[in-house]
Amino acid sequence: MRLSKKLKACKEIFKIKMFGKRMPLAVTWSITDRCNFQCYYCGRWKMSTQELSTDDAMALISGLANARCLRIVFGGGEPLLRKDIGLLIDFCKKKGISTGLISNGYFLAERIDEIRNIDTLALSIDGIGGVCDFIRGTSGAYENVVAAIKIARKKKIRVILNTVLTRYNLDQVDLIIEFATKHGAGVMFGPVSSIHFGGSAIDSLVPGKSEFRNIIDTLVGYKKDKKPILNSLAALHYMHDWPYYKQIPCYAGRVFCHISANGSFYPCVALEGSVTASCLRHDFSEVLEAVSHKTRHCNGCWCTGTLEFNQMLSLKLTALMSILHFATSPPKIRNRRIHEPCKI
Repeated sequence: MRLSKKLKACKEIFKIKMFGKRMPLAVTWSITDRCNFQCYYCGRWKMSTQELSTDDAMALISGLANARCLRIVFGGGEPLLRKDIGLLIDFCKKKGISTGLISNGYFLAERIDEIRNIDTLALSIDGIGGVCDFIRGTSGAYENVVAAIKIARKKKIRVILNTVLTRYNLDQVDLIIEFATKHGAGVMFGPVSSIHFGGSAIDSLVPGKSEFRNIIDTLVGYKKDKKPILNSLAALHYMHDWPYYKQIPCYAGRVFCHISANGSFYPCVALEGSVTASCLRHDFSEVLEAVSHKTRHCNGCWCTGTLEFNQMLSLKLTALMSILHFATSPPKIRNRRIHEPCKI
């Protein structure tokens, strides 16, 4: 989202906080549960969900635009498996909505021209070399991300990286930051959790509490040293208490919400499957009213996007500064050598 859009969002957020209105300014949308990867911590690829048609998806986008939505981030599964993803992105732009795409990058080369109007491309990388391949359940996943970054940069598409922290990659945080620095991308870290429907499979991925906290302390130091870490200091301090939740003011269902592949609405991705409403036949204000009540019983979550949004909406200074910094000054590319792929 461009700085002008962010400033507009701040204006709308002020109105929401002052007058208690409900407005879906930002939406995450799992546009499909289908995926060509089988990531260790994710179970979406096992799900069989009836997806919205192109017409129904466009109807939702129109409704969101009328409700003054400013940003939609398409995820999955793998959103590039939707043949109409380029049409949906273009339709969002036509309606004045900023768009983001979360992808494993595998199909980027063949779909790049269709998604050329995307504002931000988020690529998932959970390690360097063999570690990335192992966690993401696909041989060549790491090299695929490298290729996808180069393709996106040629098209002048802004790239950010997402890393799920597990016991297998805590010792690679330095390498991932080095990788991000070399490729001129910011990186967002978050702990492995149940938000991806991984079930009992994530138990073997959970790192030790002390080791995880040491890494968070390291990230706090790197953030202060201006490394390309997208997490705000406020969010990193919150994550330091992992795995124990802390309640913070939550705006899910009021300012942002989540849509599943079949068009159901949820307060956020962490609560997908818990409470739902359909917006194809209802007014947005009614839907947000219905789904937001569930957050009253939420103790907190480890979804980095939700956490950052709540920190920003709570007017935490470091969260606001982090967002504004990366809106106006993307990381510079440095010609540094990346370590050779490692093996598991």
